[in-house]
Amino acid sequence: MAAFTHLHCHSHFTLLESTSTITGLVQRACELEMDALALTDRGNLLGAYEFSEATKKAGITGIIGCQVNIAPLGMAEKSRDMHNLVLLAMNPQGYTNLMQLVSLGWLHGFHYEPRVDLECLAQHHEGIICLTGAGPDGFLNRHLQAGVMDEAVRQAGLLQDIFSDRLYVELTDHGVDGPVSLRDANRDLARRCSLPVVASNWCHYLQRDDAAAHDVQLAIQKVTTLSDTRRRRMPSQEFFFKSADEMAELFADCPEALAATREITERCRESGIPYEGYHLPLFTCPHEHTTNSYLKAMCHDGLQERYGDDITDEHLQRLQFELETIENMGFEAYFLIVQDFINWAKANDIPVGPGRGSAAGSLVAYCLGITDICPLRYGLLFERFLNPGRKSMPDIDIDFCKDGRQRVIDYVSDKYGSQAVTMIMTLGTMKARMAIKDVARAYEWTPAESQDLANLVPEDPGGKHTIPVCLGLKPLKDGEDATVESMRLRYENDERTRVVLDTAMRLENLGRSLGVHACGVIIAPGPVHHYVPVCTVKQKPATQYNMSQVESCGLLKMDFLGLKTMSILKKAADIALATQSTTTPILYPDLPMDDTRTFELLGEGDTLGVFQCESSGFQELIRLLQPDRFEDMIALVALYRPGPLMANMHIQYCDRKHGREQVDYPHPVLEEVLEETFGLFIYQEQVMNISRELCGFTPSQADDLRKAMGKKVADVMAKMKDMFIEGAWERHQFDRRLAEQMWDKIVGFASYCFNKSHSACYGQIAYWTAYMKANHYPAFMTANLIYEMGNKDKMSLFVQELRRKGYEVLPPDINRSGWEFTPDGDAILYGFGGIKGVGHAAAEHIMEVREISGSFGSLYDFCERISTRTVNKRVVDALIRVGAFDALHSNRRALLETMDRAFDRGQRIARSREQQQATLFDVFEEDPEFKADTQGYPDIPDFSEHERLDFEKQLTGYWMSSHPLSSYQDSLKPHTSHVATDLRQRPSGEIAIAAVVISKRTIKTRTNKMMAVLTLEDLSGRFEAVLFAGRSNRRGDYEAGPYDRFAADCDDNLVAIFRGKVDERQRRRQAPPAPTLAEEGDEIDPAAAMESEQTQEDDIPSLIVSDVIPADILQERLTREIILTVDEQLGLDAVLPATESLLKEHPGACPLMIHVHTPDQVLVKLSADERWHIHPSKDLIQGLQKIWGARHVHPIFARPDTDMRA
Repeated sequence: MAAFTHLHCHSHFTLLESTSTITGLVQRACELEMDALALTDRGNLLGAYEFSEATKKAGITGIIGCQVNIAPLGMAEKSRDMHNLVLLAMNPQGYTNLMQLVSLGWLHGFHYEPRVDLECLAQHHEGIICLTGAGPDGFLNRHLQAGVMDEAVRQAGLLQDIFSDRLYVELTDHGVDGPVSLRDANRDLARRCSLPVVASNWCHYLQRDDAAAHDVQLAIQKVTTLSDTRRRRMPSQEFFFKSADEMAELFADCPEALAATREITERCRESGIPYEGYHLPLFTCPHEHTTNSYLKAMCHDGLQERYGDDITDEHLQRLQFELETIENMGFEAYFLIVQDFINWAKANDIPVGPGRGSAAGSLVAYCLGITDICPLRYGLLFERFLNPGRKSMPDIDIDFCKDGRQRVIDYVSDKYGSQAVTMIMTLGTMKARMAIKDVARAYEWTPAESQDLANLVPEDPGGKHTIPVCLGLKPLKDGEDATVESMRLRYENDERTRVVLDTAMRLENLGRSLGVHACGVIIAPGPVHHYVPVCTVKQKPATQYNMSQVESCGLLKMDFLGLKTMSILKKAADIALATQSTTTPILYPDLPMDDTRTFELLGEGDTLGVFQCESSGFQELIRLLQPDRFEDMIALVALYRPGPLMANMHIQYCDRKHGREQVDYPHPVLEEVLEETFGLFIYQEQVMNISRELCGFTPSQADDLRKAMGKKVADVMAKMKDMFIEGAWERHQFDRRLAEQMWDKIVGFASYCFNKSHSACYGQIAYWTAYMKANHYPAFMTANLIYEMGNKDKMSLFVQELRRKGYEVLPPDINRSGWEFTPDGDAILYGFGGIKGVGHAAAEHIMEVREISGSFGSLYDFCERISTRTVNKRVVDALIRVGAFDALHSNRRALLETMDRAFDRGQRIARSREQQQATLFDVFEEDPEFKADTQGYPDIPDFSEHERLDFEKQLTGYWMSSHPLSSYQDSLKPHTSHVATDLRQRPSGEIAIAAVVISKRTIKTRTNKMMAVLTLEDLSGRFEAVLFAGRSNRRGDYEAGPYDRFAADCDDNLVAIFRGKVDERQRRRQAPPAPTLAEEGDEIDPAAAMESEQTQEDDIPSLIVSDVIPADILQERLTREIILTVDEQLGLDAVLPATESLLKEHPGACPLMIHVHTPDQVLVKLSADERWHIHPSKDLIQGLQKIWGARHVHPIFARPDTDMRA
């Protein structure tokens, strides 16, 4: 076999320009028996770390390189003229310089793409081999193509001056030549300059048959179609990873070019990413201290502050052990850095969570103020956080108030330098649905067609349902068959679909875009790009390596999480103090942990707004448990996960707590460790404690055992099993047979056990929120409304609960509302910030004008005083429709009719004032309209209640003045059997619930049938209802199902009675499954936690619908008569003409009555003759409400009969 090394290869990290993965490149090189390979992605080192690890594992030399863009006019010049060179790192120095070049190209030379110039190359060239570039954009090829050999020679000389004997002229041959053969021209140039030549194939994909998928990828990159003749495309199908023999055949006339690849390989044998230990930023201590002495001093001061006179030998010994461990590992600076920015946050009124993850097990962290939960009191272990026998960087994740998170990052950036603090890159890949839509667009499918095909892939944030899995070509990782039958059938029977899916499979999971990690921040001793390569994402610096890779490079990574709950708690405390719900500031770490009202609220399952406890499944569990101590809250967080629930551990815990099940302990040591959880293994720390106390494991060995069990590392567990059994015998003469049974029991539960430190931290936040809800309800609910503005579903739930508890949410008031919600006695006043279309600037202006010159007296007064540039008609329209002007004039329709006139009048006055050409009196004199009643409104009927509710829902996300069901209560209640909250009891048999449709999702099942999932709401809560399609009977005739009969009419805001049965699978379930907070035994992923905070699905069982009866139809059939009431405020003369016209449009058999209230309080009842009998349709009633006003129109309903559809 010929000797050859590929030195110019792109991977999918050259975004949307290569179909090759790192794994694929390395595997292909091994298949072709190549002992080396270079990675040279364009303008980045995104894949360098993965490439380095993959080549090491494969036992071949991985040469780290990059195809860099050279800006001929200089990096500072904003020109799109750029040409490429290939740079290869020979050794660690070369890697460092390459990292510098690539980073500087992003940070200082970016214009459409990262660019460097020759001056930058000259400063960072040591240890780098340079190839002159490939294709028409190669550094010398631009001149060679133009036939300007002298200029090409001059430019080659510039490169020679920089790289000397490390410069090679790159030759390629893809079977395509223009007017000038670049290969021949480059050989000629090399001879003239006495430069060596080297062969490459500029690889963009692995196999020749990948060319078509790569062409689609290029079309996707430019958001165009394959038929676009102007788009970029490769000139041939030869840009694949060729074998050494294929390259030898191509360069048979130039063997020295092949030999040069091996020469370069030997020069680059030391290429790779050097590991140089940890790179912690320098923490400046007071001059009399070292980092070690300063940490000790701070910890002892903190110990005194935390415990005062209650310090015991246990505290001192634990602190000494932790400090010695930290000193031995060299992490003193780490703790000083973390405590510094946490305590800065606390001092600057930025709330910080009590802790997160295993860090809460550290007494040092508690004494420094990093955490706020005592590890000794709750049995939390330091070695769960920092294993004395295994040196690895501590990992402290911090929950900051969401509003203050960026301020903390800014503080850290100012302290250590902006170049030393940066975010972490994430790679956005083409998941199944996106790949299908992208490819379909390239093949000129319509958006509807591509979406329809993409929707066949099940919704799956984790990306497990890949296209091959959906087509049945591969199982899921656990071996489950997840074939989507409708997709498989389309693939097999439709050629267009097959082409799209085949191509999409080749592109699935390849890189598509760059993003930023939700919470990860790097803090380095100096500029980050001195340690890892840096790019920019949305013009902000980010590492080019992902989170785990930057940690492996020894950099300090912190997770700065913005936890909305901390913001809610701070706001609630501020409101409670401002409204005198409390006379002293609320300090959450100082709250009593045995508050009776708090545990009563929890026992009732009243947990809307309580951190981590909102889902109905959690509510069921907490009602079952009836917690009465904080330790129960810790257990709840650990128990409410899929594993423990499926094993019925939550039932056992509750039964044992309340004495319904006996607890037996085979040994006193087990009782000591497990008594807190009634003999159940719930926490990982319990496994560790038993191995230490029963079997004599060291703290380090105990943590190793915990980790091995959690990860199911068989060989380590086998070794430790013997240690466990023998240790139990030697230490306590514990029977070996019983010890083996105990081992098996621990192994069985180990995968369910959770990190107690994390449970304790999040249990504490849950307790704090429950405490505020129980003791400062209006302040707590107001804070929740403020931070849920924009989340219409959550807002609706809070408003429903407030109304159930006797608190009203008042519509916004133009004279009283602020940007946020505010408490108002036993009510909460809506804020401008919750109204769609009312921006912050407009709201601030309204409040400023109101503050300076007093309340507004009318719409006219409002329009005169505000700036119409800041508060435009769209804003005023929204304010009127949601009722913000109701206190000034209650008829919203009249206000809208007046708005244009009031606005124009205000603008004229404003212009006159600005020009100082006229007084207000002069304006009145010039305009006859201004002489008229300037405060007048048209005398027209207001909107109907239905219309008002529609406006409110559109602009705020929920119904403010009432609920759509309210006006139907009298007619619907006799025909219903249950309300939404009754579904938690999982009733059997057919039930009927009156509800309003919130949303509808239409889904195609795996068997290619349609179904609809409705989100419904009544006055008690929300639930889901499912409408299935019909099916064929035995004769083959199709029998329509609920989906076929009702789905089309179930639009948003439909009020109806829904009949059906609770989903039998859910009805049999003792408790709903919990959302997955983490992999079993692992801590919660910080980024995932930020995304999923308080978004757990409420698991009220679904209703399988059999019948839908719209309320309007039912009400129409049950209406016995309609009564119109007349009082002093309603003159008959004003309404009779329009009423007569409306009644003629709706003739029927329903009687019409008119009740007149005379001035002396006499009620006169008039009955219209049969000529005016009407059909009581929805349109008629709404029409009467418009003319007479809703409070003057009263349908009277008949008693319920047995058949609502009769």
